[in-house]
Amino acid sequence: MHYLGGFPARARPALVEALALRRALLADDHPDLAQTLTNLGLLEKDYGDIETAVAMLGEALDVRRAALAPDHYRIGQAMLNLAIALRDSGDYEPAERLFEAAMERLAEQLGAGHPQVAVAHTERGQLFLDTGRYGEAEAAFRESLTIRRAALGEGHPHLAWSLLGLGRSLAASGRKAEALPLLGEAVEIRQRVLPPENPLRQLAEATLRDAEQAVEAGGLP
Repeated sequence: MHYLGGFPARARPALVEALALRRALLADDHPDLAQTLTNLGLLEKDYGDIETAVAMLGEALDVRRAALAPDHYRIGQAMLNLAIALRDSGDYEPAERLFEAAMERLAEQLGAGHPQVAVAHTERGQLFLDTGRYGEAEAAFRESLTIRRAALGEGHPHLAWSLLGLGRSLAASGRKAEALPLLGEAVEIRQRVLPPENPLRQLAEATLRDAEQAVEAGGLP
């Protein structure tokens, strides 16, 4: 798929065409329809069309619920995707409820130490960070980091998400000196696996740089 291969501009028309074909050929509760809605919804979110993303990911969740057993883990994944889009749209209350439901579903079906549960903690932590609830954000990112270190091992690229979120939470609450080693580890990971022009690498580097400058200035602990 072009999107997964790093070519979103090519993926968009292909996914739109695939969705039209699947709507025409498949039943309304077919799993392949849910997957195409998910892929296109996530792509629209990355393009910044949050309204369309929420609609598509909401429909994907409806299809999953119609097609699968009530406790299936893919329903939890669909809940998580929609929660992320709702959070990014600023609709925080329903997003938080969906995060809670998704984490419960994924933990029950996959186990509390599964990397997918770590994703849920990370994304929920971002909601807390966005809304200024830094203590709750710290707890969520710490849990995601604990899970990822145990499940994926030291130095895994996905650790950078948890490290960066935890570092940002500490920095936002005025604990920039505590944030530095976490942000430094996130930067080391991203520098190892991503090219200099990658925006995720640049974000980590900029966050670390800001924290270092604040500590050097002596204005914050």
